[in-house]
Amino acid sequence: ADKSTAVRAAAMRHAFAVEVKGISDIGEKAVRSEELEVARAAIGGLAKAAPKSLLASWEKRGKGGLRSGLALDVFLALTASTDKEAVAAMSSYADANSTNVFLLSENGGDVERGRFVFENHGACLQCHKIKDNGGIQGPALDGVGKRLTRAQVLESIYNPNAVVAAGFASVTATMKDDSIVTGRLVEETKDMLRLIA
Repeated sequence: ADKSTAVRAAAMRHAFAVEVKGISDIGEKAVRSEELEVARAAIGGLAKAAPKSLLASWEKRGKGGLRSGLALDVFLALTASTDKEAVAAMSSYADANSTNVFLLSENGGDVERGRFVFENHGACLQCHKIKDNGGIQGPALDGVGKRLTRAQVLESIYNPNAVVAAGFASVTATMKDDSIVTGRLVEETKDMLRLIA
């Protein structure tokens, strides 16, 4: 009942760890209505204590059941479950379409964890700039959430070549002397290509 989301989430994880009586029912309610951090803690516990209940919630996603911001969390928890039915259902979902799992990321997420991945693990800053930090091979990402929809941002992450921002296409040109130059297309007229190699 603490006002702090972090405390409630920690209490949820601990209650599942020590198998507090009735915690699965409390966890199911948290998945339906608690703040995402608390609901995610409940999902982790339910995947071990009551995977069938979590699978039932998964099967009702988008139909007044599981909130879209928790779909990826449930998918990952059930994928790691020891329940064979849950694992098979997640495998079937992933195998049905190569983008299914990526699309679960359209809503939800954790800003701080995302920032950490962007800055440290994704090699994103090698090409993209935010404020004064990063490369120039790709477009600057300041304000990207105002320019693109969530679906467009997600597609740019899992399929970066689907739509290439103007001025950032990579081209290969054959010169008059048959030499080949590859670079980022900066300007094109009928008489000239300007590339950054």
